[in-house]
Amino acid sequence: MLHDASGLPTAQTAQNAHDAGENAAPQSMLIDVPVTIVTGAPDSAAPVALSQRPGAAAEAAMPTSRRAVIAMLSKARDAERRFRAAIVSLDAIPGGQIEGISPLYHVSSFDGPDAMTAVMQLTTTMPPTALAATLESIGRAGEGAVDLRLVDMEGARGDEADCMVPLPLADAASQAAVLAPWLDMDPEASLGGKPVSFLLALAPDAMQVGLLSDNWIIGETQ
Repeated sequence: MLHDASGLPTAQTAQNAHDAGENAAPQSMLIDVPVTIVTGAPDSAAPVALSQRPGAAAEAAMPTSRRAVIAMLSKARDAERRFRAAIVSLDAIPGGQIEGISPLYHVSSFDGPDAMTAVMQLTTTMPPTALAATLESIGRAGEGAVDLRLVDMEGARGDEADCMVPLPLADAASQAAVLAPWLDMDPEASLGGKPVSFLLALAPDAMQVGLLSDNWIIGETQ
């Protein structure tokens, strides 16, 4: 900067400084502009769609709960205790919940020991094949004393030897041991599009099945 003899800036120098200040950009425009540094690929900075949110794929893949009907049959003297143990085992499986339990029924036999039977309904996220395998595992854990069978499952169809669902009508027509307690638990139940009440009325073994206890689940049957 030029100074006069007194050491003060000359008028020309002051005018030049003034003009320079007018032409300069405001200071705030130079320091307040945010800067984003992108270190990834160009598309990594694009907005993330809802379907790409972390966890969105897991939410979309969450299994759907479906109702299933399971029949229990045993010729063991302590059949009701074994039934209760099977119910507890199923209810403890994550993704499942017991929704209904039928009364306990007695099944008379002409050529062997009598049996006891009951039916339960549960909701589960397991597919039918996995549920059938679980039922078989629970039965083996009880030394085979309890036969657990998947009778019907909402929206499921299977004709494999180890997972035949729903129970074929040809088999159901002669299985009052399944139909009677099921109807008692759910009067509106149907199988293969036919009311369970209708199937039970036509079952030739209906007279061999009778109600034993409607509160067996809470204690020993007298």
